[in-house]
Amino acid sequence: MDFLVKIPEGTQGNDDQVTISKWAVKEGDVVSQGDLLLEIETEKVNLELEAEVSGTIKEILVQEGEVVNVDSAVCSIETEDNPAEKQDDAQSGMNYFGSLLNKREEKHKVDLCILGGGPGGYVAAIKAAKSGLKVALVEKDKMGGTCLNRGCIPTKALLQSANLLSQIQKAQKFGIQVNEVKGNYSEAIKYKDGVVSTLRNGVESLLKRHNVKVFVGEGKLISDRVITTETSDAKVEISAEHIILATGSKPKMPAIQGINSREVITSDDILSLENLPKSMVVIGGGVIGMELSFILRKFGVEITVIEAMDSILPSLNKKASEVVLKSAEKQGIKVITGVLAQEIASAANGGAVVSLTKDKEELKVYGEKVLMSIGREFNIQGIDPDKNKIELTEQGAVKVDEKLRTSVTNIYAIGDVIGGYMLAHEASHEAFVAVDNILNKENSMNYNLIPSAVFSDPEVAQVGLTEKQAEDKGYTIKTSNFPYGANGKVLTTQKTEGFVELIVDKDSNRILGGTVVGVGATEIIHQIAIAVTKELLVDDICSTVFAHPTVSESVFEAALGYFGEEIHI
Repeated sequence: MDFLVKIPEGTQGNDDQVTISKWAVKEGDVVSQGDLLLEIETEKVNLELEAEVSGTIKEILVQEGEVVNVDSAVCSIETEDNPAEKQDDAQSGMNYFGSLLNKREEKHKVDLCILGGGPGGYVAAIKAAKSGLKVALVEKDKMGGTCLNRGCIPTKALLQSANLLSQIQKAQKFGIQVNEVKGNYSEAIKYKDGVVSTLRNGVESLLKRHNVKVFVGEGKLISDRVITTETSDAKVEISAEHIILATGSKPKMPAIQGINSREVITSDDILSLENLPKSMVVIGGGVIGMELSFILRKFGVEITVIEAMDSILPSLNKKASEVVLKSAEKQGIKVITGVLAQEIASAANGGAVVSLTKDKEELKVYGEKVLMSIGREFNIQGIDPDKNKIELTEQGAVKVDEKLRTSVTNIYAIGDVIGGYMLAHEASHEAFVAVDNILNKENSMNYNLIPSAVFSDPEVAQVGLTEKQAEDKGYTIKTSNFPYGANGKVLTTQKTEGFVELIVDKDSNRILGGTVVGVGATEIIHQIAIAVTKELLVDDICSTVFAHPTVSESVFEAALGYFGEEIHI
């Protein structure tokens, strides 16, 4: 029987076509299930296509370099049996139920086993494998973790749609006439799903290319050297010399009366809604809450943000928070700070009423949906800290030292499960540090070097020490601030709110930290991050030539301003 090999759906991301890059087989070759057949190229990544059945390559239908549609047949494999019939027979009657009850047992021995496949776990797996270690990775859900599937990437895809919609609506200001423009959130979700699928396929392909053994199932730490999991067809025991815990986090649900109401959703839920509500109350004005608020507002949702602290984005530079607040209010986002949510009650006409207290005064706000966005909690299920003698912090995170070792010397932990800023790039850098130490290469974390990026409107990013942190460490500091509105390239965007601020040690002129608010802030911050990491002086920035016209010139002007030599203010 002939089995047709087709380009699977989801491979192409947001394109309808892929390019045949390279064949790994030729007509007449004998292949086994799982063997590499060909490599394909999408707009963003290269992927590998494997044989789903064993047999002989009968006919290659497309040649290298050809562009084909998704679901197109690319070759045929001659098999002894009809795979579909064989599968149907195997999954019939008691044979099927017996296979569920009697899964095969597997035992594997590796140098390193990683529990969790997020931006910490999969990066650690690839780095370790490239360094010569035999690596296994256990992931209970989709590869890429929260970041790729329910966080960083999907929100940025939706942000791209939201920003484009907003720009088109303002097109007349730039000399462009357009007809009525409307957002379609369900189509934006499809776009988001395509981006996520493309990147996830890319990660899976990289793991496969580097011979990382991946097990899809919920992992359990049994001892300091053993992790078990149960996949769809096997019970697996993995013995490892070293273990990395990278189990991540999940949205925190506070003990508020009515928290389980059907109107209450999390940041995970909002990314799969097909139809947006007309109004929404966002409980939590931190990074996640504000990013989603700006996105949803651009799609026409009436947003009310309630925040317990005195300002939104309380972990960031106060001046930055004020700029974002002003922009939010200008865009029609209502913000109430210094309030606590006491109760969520279903309204008679649908939606929910959130009861608040502010300075002993009671307030009520209404929304068709209520988005809980007050932070995240650590995923420690499967770790069994008490049994495995894994010490936790007072907050419930896995406790580690500067080398990311836990209280058990051969077990390391990285990412959200150890607390910290809970950032994807932080987890990835921790992966490098942990693997280096497993390889006996001395490395440790310096969290002052981790930049933070908030994709609000305007964007906010900061790195290094804040003014208070620098003063607490005994530095005599001087700050230099350059307004975005004085930058020519920024002016062309008509988004002039924002600034660049440098925090400098007055005694040495060394750059200790910085904040950027405005267009491209999340990209520009890395110039300051390099300066902080390499302990550069303000003089080093001043002696660097910046291209014109660029937003980056604002960093140059801020450096000049430290000496009172700025040009454009």
